[in-house]
Amino acid sequence: MSLAVATKAASRDRRLDVLRGLCLFDMVLVHLLEQNVHTPWAVNEAVMHWLRFAAGGFVMTSGLCIGAIHFQRALDPAKRLKTYRSLFQRALFVLGIHYFASILTLILIPIHGQPVYQVGQMLWDVLTFHAGYDLLLFYVFMLAVSPLIIEAMSRAGVIAVLVASLGVFFWRYDNPYLSLWAIENHFPLIRWQLIFVIGMVLGSKLKAYDALPAERKWQLLGSAIALALSIDILSAAERAGFFTLPWYLAVTKMPLSLLEVMRYLSLAVAAGVAMDRAWHWFGNTTAQRILAAVGVQSLMLWVVHVPVVANVSPLPWPIAMVSAWALVWAAAVIGSWLTKQWNEHIQSLPRLAYVVPAVGSLMISALLFRMEVPRTADGTLASAEASDESVFFTGDGTD
Repeated sequence: MSLAVATKAASRDRRLDVLRGLCLFDMVLVHLLEQNVHTPWAVNEAVMHWLRFAAGGFVMTSGLCIGAIHFQRALDPAKRLKTYRSLFQRALFVLGIHYFASILTLILIPIHGQPVYQVGQMLWDVLTFHAGYDLLLFYVFMLAVSPLIIEAMSRAGVIAVLVASLGVFFWRYDNPYLSLWAIENHFPLIRWQLIFVIGMVLGSKLKAYDALPAERKWQLLGSAIALALSIDILSAAERAGFFTLPWYLAVTKMPLSLLEVMRYLSLAVAAGVAMDRAWHWFGNTTAQRILAAVGVQSLMLWVVHVPVVANVSPLPWPIAMVSAWALVWAAAVIGSWLTKQWNEHIQSLPRLAYVVPAVGSLMISALLFRMEVPRTADGTLASAEASDESVFFTGDGTD
């Protein structure tokens, strides 16, 4: 069996869901450690450096799904326009989730015991992409331009698309934060688009992967592991002080370097091929069902995991990790049940899905306005603590 996505609506490839679930599992662990959860050195080293692939894995898997599903559908002239329209509608939906998640994050200010000032300006900054977190906004753009990439892949070929994507990646390589939006500090588009495009190309070639003999797949798995291990060893040697790599060969996430791209992709490919090779026994396990359930709800759980991580981080590290993952899985179960109820009973009103983040954003905004602390008569802030508020809605220092 392979990672191919079934084209029939009644069939769903659970392997892609499991891969997304693994990415979310890794993301929760990484964000717990970034919230100063104290772990033994070996655990911290493994999670933060050797096995960390959540960000690149998510981006690659998103492109993989579009390449495997939407690219194949777009090859049929009768389905092309409908396919492109669905991608654009998905981009609008993710934009709504981006606004909702960014406005929800503003609640962290009063939760942390600090006063809230200038709520209107804060909300305006979110709406105009001057504040918030940039991952979902990255997805909005890539989903919106996916039809153009698909057209280029089908007309000019995947090699031309990859060369163009590499050209964008290396454009201003010495200044990766030349941003399209003011909030692009974690996922600058000119860098991270490369992983998404590579995912689309790999997704378009999944049928070719299916045709490979088992021996070639094992060779692919070994090569991916060897590449990831080599880059990890190189990075570990630099951290240990044995040498200093030049800036153009650094292994860094921020700014995203070429070696980090290769490390992300090799780990994601290794995970995917290993899962494919082991599916004959892993596919019927409880672990598979748990990871797949989380992977199906990955967009919703990306939003949910933020307060989960914030609230369990004071616990001892084994309890914090187990509790965080259990809460995320519980949210996935609830989300799956709600999705099932929606499909069975409210399917005739699908547009309500776009209303939920909008109404939620308005409710949170109204709550923030009620908690707003006014300025003094001379226009200065009523408290010296106000200087701390920006950290909660710019993303600086909280990743």
